[in-house]
Amino acid sequence: MPRRKFLSDADLDRITEATRRAELRTSAEIVTVIATRAGAYTGHVLLAAAVVLFLFSVAYLTFIKPIGSFLKQFLWAFDTNHALWTLVIVQAAVFLLTYAALSTWPGLKRLIISKKDQIAKVHSRAGSEFFGHHVAETAGESGVLIYIALFERRVELLVDSGIAAVVPRETWKDVVEDIIRGVKKRTLVDVLCGQIERIGEVLSKNFPRKERDINELPDRPVLE
Repeated sequence: MPRRKFLSDADLDRITEATRRAELRTSAEIVTVIATRAGAYTGHVLLAAAVVLFLFSVAYLTFIKPIGSFLKQFLWAFDTNHALWTLVIVQAAVFLLTYAALSTWPGLKRLIISKKDQIAKVHSRAGSEFFGHHVAETAGESGVLIYIALFERRVELLVDSGIAAVVPRETWKDVVEDIIRGVKKRTLVDVLCGQIERIGEVLSKNFPRKERDINELPDRPVLE
């Protein structure tokens, strides 16, 4: 689902403010990345289009005689050679239309990609974003990345080693599940803002805000 259908500038301001408020309670740094999708899945789309093309071709060749007889009613000179040339043209159309449909409609595209592949892609992309946005470079090893992939409807919450050492991984399970529900129910902004402040509250116990705390990473969410 395109992120702009979810997020306006006012929404981004709300998420930014929620992050700022959360970081008033903790020295941890919270970075939110919202991606239209974690992967393009071009290979999946091409394979699906090829399968549809194959099935169509088999059906066409199986019924080539009745198809030819039907078309002869309108094209008196139509014969088997014409039927084969027609197949080539229609094959190209079927492939292109299938590819376009799968590329255009997220719900349809999601059907051809296994959950395993989606999870793997989101996990891999989240890891790249964790380092790409310098979440692993905070002074107190207290960076948090919330990675949201809208197409996959998946969320990864990654923390730096300082947090991982004192906060059990299970702590974040409910946070992740709530944000996923927000994506699916189109209430992402409300849920995300609440969960960001919840993260700040959890981290304030082990990572309280310092007197001269420096905001090391941007509060505004990153859109990709």
